Amino acid sequence: MTPESTVNLLLSKFFHNKWVQHILLFLVCAAAVGLCWLVWQAANGEYDPQPVVVVLTDEVGEEYLSADAFNASGYIGQQMEPDSDELPTALQELLLSEDFALKAAVIATESGSRTGELAIRLLQRNVPVVMAGPAPGRAVLQNPMAWYVGSAAAGGGEAMGDALAVEFRDGILPDLNDDHLLQYIAFGEGETRFSEEFLSAFLLECEHYGVYNSAVGRIETEDPKTVSLSAVPELILFGGPDGGEDALALAAEQGLLESETPTLVAGFAMTEDKAKTLVAAGAEAAVYYDIVTVTRTVRTLVHNLAAEEAPLVGLDIPADGQQFHIPLLLYEG
Repeated sequence: MTPESTVNLLLSKFFHNKWVQHILLFLVCAAAVGLCWLVWQAANGEYDPQPVVVVLTDEVGEEYLSADAFNASGYIGQQMEPDSDELPTALQELLLSEDFALKAAVIATESGSRTGELAIRLLQRNVPVVMAGPAPGRAVLQNPMAWYVGSAAAGGGEAMGDALAVEFRDGILPDLNDDHLLQYIAFGEGETRFSEEFLSAFLLECEHYGVYNSAVGRIETEDPKTVSLSAVPELILFGGPDGGEDALALAAEQGLLESETPTLVAGFAMTEDKAKTLVAAGAEAAVYYDIVTVTRTVRTLVHNLAAEEAPLVGLDIPADGQQFHIPLLLYEG
C-alpha cells in the first residue's frame, strides 16, 4: 500500500468516526450561530459610531441655558474660551472621529453674533444646531437645520406695564404729585441685554393705557446715598438684579418705602430667585427669564434631532418658523 493510500484510509476512518462527526457538527453550528450574532449586532447598529450631542456654552451663556440639564449620557459639554469664535479643538477632533456621530449641537454664548458664527461653522458640516441666549442674525435661521429658543425683552416690559399701568390709571397706585404723570427714575439701563429694551417697552405699554411718564432724574452714580431727586417718583425702575438692589437701597435711603403712599420699585431681575429676593426686600414686581422652559424646549429639540425624528414632537410651544419665543415671567408680591 502506498503512503498516499495509507493517509486516505486514515482520514476516511477519522471522518467516519461518530464522535468526530458530532464535534464537527457542533463546530459548524457554533460558527453559524456566531455569524448570525455578528450579523444581528451589525443590523442593530452595534458597530455604528456612538451618537452624541455637544453643548457649547460660555460663562454668560449659562445664564440663558441650564448646562446641568445636559449632564447625561449622549451629551458632551464644551466650555468656550472667552472671545473665541472658533470651534473648540476637542469638538473639531470629535467631528473627525469615527467612534462618534455628532447628531446636533447646542450653543449659548454672550452674544448673538458669536453664537451665529459658531452655528455657521457647524451647519457647514451638516450638523443641526439649537441656539439659546441672544438671538443670532436672520441669515442663520434661514437654514432649515438651525433653531433658536429665546425671549424678547419687550414682552417682559409689556407684561409689567399691563400689571402696573392699569392700577395707576384707576387710582389704585397713587399719583404722589397729582400731575397725572407716572414719574420715575431708572437704575441699570445697560445691565443686561434685556435691560434697555425692557424699560422702553414698559414705558410704551404704560402710554398705551393712557399713563404718560416723566423722568425725574438719571442715575450717574452707583452710590444711592449721593443721588438727589428733583421730585418724589411714583416708580423706581431697574433693568437688572444689581440695579434692583441699588433701587431698593435708594428708596430706603430716601425713606420712600415707609410713607403711607410708598414709591413703587419694579423691573427686570434676570432669574426667578433674584425676582423673589427683590420682591421679598420690598419691590412691587420683577420680571425674570424663564430658563426652565427654555432649557426644556432645547432638550426636546435636540433629542428629536439626535433621534432623527420630527423636531417639534413633544413640544407644546408653537414655533415661529425656526424660532421659539419663550415669554418672560412676572413675579409679584
